Amino acid sequence: MRERILTACERAFITEALQEGVIDDQPLRLDGRGKNDMRKVTVEVGPQYGQAHVALGHTRVLCCINCRLVRPHEDRPTRGFVRFNVTLSPMASPDYEPSTRQSEASINLTQLLEHVFRDARTIDTDSLCIVTGEKVWNIQVNVTILNDDGNLDDACVLAALAGLLHFRRPYVSISGDNVIVHPVDEHEPVSLSINHRPLNVSTAIFEQGSLALVDPTRIEMQVAEGSISVAMNTHHEICSINSSSGCAIDPEMMFSIVSAAKPRVAELFDALNKAFPSEDNIKTGSTQRAIKTDKTQHPWPGPKAQEVAIVDLEARVNLPVTLSNTLQLVFLLDSKRV
Repeated sequence: MRERILTACERAFITEALQEGVIDDQPLRLDGRGKNDMRKVTVEVGPQYGQAHVALGHTRVLCCINCRLVRPHEDRPTRGFVRFNVTLSPMASPDYEPSTRQSEASINLTQLLEHVFRDARTIDTDSLCIVTGEKVWNIQVNVTILNDDGNLDDACVLAALAGLLHFRRPYVSISGDNVIVHPVDEHEPVSLSINHRPLNVSTAIFEQGSLALVDPTRIEMQVAEGSISVAMNTHHEICSINSSSGCAIDPEMMFSIVSAAKPRVAELFDALNKAFPSEDNIKTGSTQRAIKTDKTQHPWPGPKAQEVAIVDLEARVNLPVTLSNTLQLVFLLDSKRV
């Protein structure tokens, strides 16, 4: 990866605009936004399970998720796997070169997704177990950068969460010693058990920690002294905080960054809700409502749309519940089972 170096005139123009071009107590950014304003966010899902496309300004990110059955670790026989991989496409920026090795930026983005989702226990990996000690699901989350105009952290986390919410794994039945994986046209697939929904808000640091800009563009990040990424769920619980190399900030500035992240997380969830029109407010994660789906709302291929209901996992299935009292499981209510 070879990054374009800004000229001294470009750096001076950006920094002077932030320092001197103050309008209504807001620093003057190149695109006219305020310091706590985000660019336009859109989220699209489909047509296949686990596919999600995110546009954050001119930044474009694509997420594709697949799964396969593997053998678990011996010391964790009931725990499945959720793995992440971020690819920087050469068409995303002239700075990216095709290579078989991961770049430092790709590794950092992959580690961010692991912190936000895996370390924060976003997904109940015990629910991915099929046969204890023999077969568990391995969920592979592949994120590809299509266009880089800055703030890849927020775009990647949003795309990964949208893909995980949209993903459905095949239904599995056990007959004796045989594990049967049913295709989508035979049985309704099963959604993942998601404990909470974290999203990320990145902030660029300027002027030795005295100025913070939300949702920095690519050129702003090249001038910034550092950045702070705060991952937060809908309950305003901090799931992860990551910082890049740069200047240190005082506790008061850190508190203001976290406070500014709360309304930005709400904006991201509003964009996420629009991608799931059939879900009754995915932010609440309610397990008490029944939802109806049809093919006009869900363009992905699958069996004929039928009524489904979210029920209490503990009440219906004899499986251990480790992280919450009620986890979500979708049962197909067709004429045979009713």
